Amino acid sequence: MKVVIIYNEDLNGVIHRFGIQNREVYNPKTIQLVLNALRNAGHSVHLVDGNMNIVEILKLLFPRPVDDNHIGIVFNMAYGIQGESRYTHVPAMLEMLGIPYVGSSPSGHALALDKVLTKVLLMHNEIPTPAFKVFSNEDEDLSGISYPMIVKPKMESVSFGISVVKNENELKTAIKNIREEYQQQVLVEEFIRGREFAVGLLGNGESIEAFPIVEIDLNNNPDEIQTAEDKKFKPRKKICPADLPAEVAEKLIFYSKKAFDSLQLRDFARVDFRVDLNGNVYVLEINSMASLGLNGSFVASAAALGYDYNILVNKILQVAHLRYFGKQPEKTNPDLNNKKDLIIQMRTQIYKHFDIYEELLEAITNINTHRGNILAFNELLKLVLTEVKPLGFKSYNQKHSTDVFYIANHKDQNTDILFLINTDNRIENSQFQVFSKSGNIYSGTGIWQNKGGILVLIMALQSLASVTDLNKHKIGILFLASDELKKESSKSIIAEKTRNAKCVIGLHGASSDYGVYLSQQGMALYNLELKLNAAESNLNSDKLALAFAHFKKSLSKIIATNFPEIILNKSHFESRFSASVAQGQIHIGIRFNHEEQLKKAQKELRKLMKKRLAPQIYSLLELIEMRPTWLFTKYSETFFKNIKEISIFCDTPIKIEQGQYASSICYLAENKNIIDGMGPIGKYSLENPESIIKHSVKEKAILLSMLILQASTRNLVN
Repeated sequence: MKVVIIYNEDLNGVIHRFGIQNREVYNPKTIQLVLNALRNAGHSVHLVDGNMNIVEILKLLFPRPVDDNHIGIVFNMAYGIQGESRYTHVPAMLEMLGIPYVGSSPSGHALALDKVLTKVLLMHNEIPTPAFKVFSNEDEDLSGISYPMIVKPKMESVSFGISVVKNENELKTAIKNIREEYQQQVLVEEFIRGREFAVGLLGNGESIEAFPIVEIDLNNNPDEIQTAEDKKFKPRKKICPADLPAEVAEKLIFYSKKAFDSLQLRDFARVDFRVDLNGNVYVLEINSMASLGLNGSFVASAAALGYDYNILVNKILQVAHLRYFGKQPEKTNPDLNNKKDLIIQMRTQIYKHFDIYEELLEAITNINTHRGNILAFNELLKLVLTEVKPLGFKSYNQKHSTDVFYIANHKDQNTDILFLINTDNRIENSQFQVFSKSGNIYSGTGIWQNKGGILVLIMALQSLASVTDLNKHKIGILFLASDELKKESSKSIIAEKTRNAKCVIGLHGASSDYGVYLSQQGMALYNLELKLNAAESNLNSDKLALAFAHFKKSLSKIIATNFPEIILNKSHFESRFSASVAQGQIHIGIRFNHEEQLKKAQKELRKLMKKRLAPQIYSLLELIEMRPTWLFTKYSETFFKNIKEISIFCDTPIKIEQGQYASSICYLAENKNIIDGMGPIGKYSLENPESIIKHSVKEKAILLSMLILQASTRNLVN
């Protein structure tokens, strides 16, 4: 399952610093412990800082659900940045976005964080709690108070600002200090002399589990308390299970569960108590985000029950998942479950080396493999070979072809899995965009079309080689310098390599909502040239430019109304006065799902040319290239179902879409197991830089590695 841990690191990640500032953050070591616990259980885990950028990041991590498969869950460890009820901020955003999460709702957190509201609800539900008063400043009437009293901020946790006062002067000073430092009301509470306890709770409804009771070691001094400094710098010893009479222990557990229910909390919490010298029980407060720090009482009580840290963290996740979906995640087939440890190891390897992979992506993207640039094509191949040669891959020269290159880890004629990579891009050299990174987005020319897919494949091969013998799987990689396939020699090589492959995987990017392709529209690309010989006419180049602009405007309007499948690429106009010639060009692309659609669009285009062009202007409509449609077949449908089962196991949902950018896959035989779009998710545009999403690079690498593992079995191919 995909799990996103939200925590707080950048406390300046807000528009303005304003109001009550949070002082409570998780130790980075604890965040890492939780992350490791979840990854060790086989989950795909991502870290997100819970600041003002969280919505955009979550939109990338949690696309709309694919079919009936939910897309994951948030493990919320964010205490908030500032303001009142800061525990509620992240849960409230998750509620708005429709993303499942671990822990209490905004209302539950708000009630538990407000110590005064908590005590009102406890009293209403006949749960014993110390008597109290609330003050806004030290000048209010303080008469009628019996000392000693314990003083604390109304809406803080971790014992921030807590102190015991023994007279009115100390009380005034304590109230003043809290008002100045914490900017909130002050809770003044009857101090209970005695012992201090905590009860950890896990679960929901009738299945709430109470952990063994923890006693906070106060050195047998009934007047001591546990301060914030104790918790941070010198945690007090935890005695668990606590030495208590059975009837007192039963009361602590009974009132813990009742308090949990009264405040409508969810999943897990910790309830703090004092027990006086006569054995009377008092609920002090409830922590709706019980600390998962190793020195905390919640972890200590879970350990006494036999839950080590990994078990505890994953049980918290499980109860939240059960609450949302009414069941635990469905199990996949036994063959995949046997590979669970391999996935954990591969994910560890990928995360460990991801900084290096990011540098490799930059290097790959910055090679401008523009159509026909064979030098750049060879430079890219050299870089790829450097990465895969240590894994047993070798290059096999293709006779009479400079634009097809084959790499494999075997010499056999047959191949288990063949990866098909078109390396060219259609962006003009002057508009080439180098690699850039912004948060979780990578951009650059070709990064969605092919460069991201190349990196994903390298990551998959290297991570797989770290846990198993790649030689058991016959893997081929076919690089194409151009998607046009004009050369007959290139076509024959592609036909040969794909014919002998059990399955073919295209590594173009996936759509932004995990769409992969089992069919593609055809594409016919035309060049329309308008030309004027100024010496033969009273027209000049300026008039031609005006006629050209008028024609393009008319063409755009008609196409937008009647032929949305036609693409107008960037046009170009130039004058060459030395030869008394002015000319302009429009590149026109026609997408089509069937041949009749193409013929109709061609007919209308020629009609338009006759109507809109001046007689002095010569025109030429030339077909540059045409690729047929890639049709959906029963072979691809079954192939997709097998891949989808593996994708769910890998926490990388996929769904079927029709590809809009025709590729050389359309030339492959129809009776093949073929899928495209297995590169990272992202966006492609002729006008803007392409982009891919960081987390999908990791996800697709794991998915590809599993496809390689399964390629030689009937669990993947027909």
